[in-house]
Amino acid sequence: MVLIAWMLACIGTASPYRASTPTPVATAITMASPEQIQDVSVPPQIATAISETLMARNLTHQPIRPTETFDAMGTTQQRMMWLAGRSGAANILLVESTVRPMGHIGGRYRWGVEVTITLAPGGDPARAINESFTIPITLSQVHEQEPDALTAAAPQIARRVGLLYDRYMRGVERAR
Repeated sequence: MVLIAWMLACIGTASPYRASTPTPVATAITMASPEQIQDVSVPPQIATAISETLMARNLTHQPIRPTETFDAMGTTQQRMMWLAGRSGAANILLVESTVRPMGHIGGRYRWGVEVTITLAPGGDPARAINESFTIPITLSQVHEQEPDALTAAAPQIARRVGLLYDRYMRGVERAR
């Protein structure tokens, strides 16, 4: 048993990729809710968490505020093309989220935060990589809504943004 614990302790994770020079990343974050007719504003905590993750990799977070035109675009690819046209950043990052209520159990309110993260070089959004996942969130108050669920998911989303960026950059290095 001690041997197994020792072996697991020796297994290291790859260190985060760190850019050699500060590199700009144009970022757009969206949140949709099937329960709301109008758009729900993205809480600032999600941008802060993503910004901190990017700064740890020597990346500069350049937020781009989505417009009504952006929200009306149907696909991630169209949104990435829109971002690429409005930014001269080396990379573009799109974080799309949908927050859904999942029910009420024992005084707790369950939410599902569905997230798609897309990352691409700024000049070539067709070379994008993406990752989709769902984060289960439990909130304790009935008045807490979609922004609260997304705020609770912010650390996990930011961590996944970092992992996707690391994977992307390791692929770029292998292609050289």
